[in-house]
Amino acid sequence: MRKNFHEGAKVSQQEIATPASCNTLPRKRRLRYTQKITYTATLTAVALVIKATVQAIFASLPLIRPTLTYIPWIIAGIILDPVCAAIVGFASDSLGMLIIGAAASINPIMALSCALFPCIVSLCVRFLPIKHLPIKALIGTAMSALVCTMFLSTFGLYIYTGIFMGVVDYQKPFFVLMAARLPQLLFIAICTVAVGALLPVMNKLNLLPEPYEAKKKKSDGKAEDKIE
Repeated sequence: MRKNFHEGAKVSQQEIATPASCNTLPRKRRLRYTQKITYTATLTAVALVIKATVQAIFASLPLIRPTLTYIPWIIAGIILDPVCAAIVGFASDSLGMLIIGAAASINPIMALSCALFPCIVSLCVRFLPIKHLPIKALIGTAMSALVCTMFLSTFGLYIYTGIFMGVVDYQKPFFVLMAARLPQLLFIAICTVAVGALLPVMNKLNLLPEPYEAKKKKSDGKAEDKIE
């Protein structure tokens, strides 16, 4: 009886001494309604400025235009929910065409592709059964690059701009247009690296949907071993 009592006392003492954070998974961070509106508007504005600048500088390039628009899109996919992220992509494309005076050439398939790009990133960040946030963001960006940039956007250029609008530069076989757009993957890779460098900053600002602790755990563990 005494042994059982002492064992029970030890267990209860251990439970009291153990922090609650050790027994629970990290909580998901949720943005308030006003924060969602603010960040959606801010990222849309940044994407619009980038789009207008690229259009002004590289207007003579029909198929390939170096752009950093993917940076606010990927960030939107990471910190915003899928709906708000899709709004950033759609609004930055459609409003961008209006700002540069090309409203008549708005491609609905391209607009859908731009909306899906950050939306897919957001879905992967929130629902993939992986603990490491950067890996989820990387997978989402890779999926968006293939599905949206390479397939859906190319299809929009081929069907709508080439056939329906009759633009000669886009009246080429589908896979020829896709091959010509392969350098876009390089621009996406550059933007992905840039976003990765910004993750610690976003974590300090509490913008990430879950805590981002890549190297701290290892260093803390080593420090505890040395102390013991």
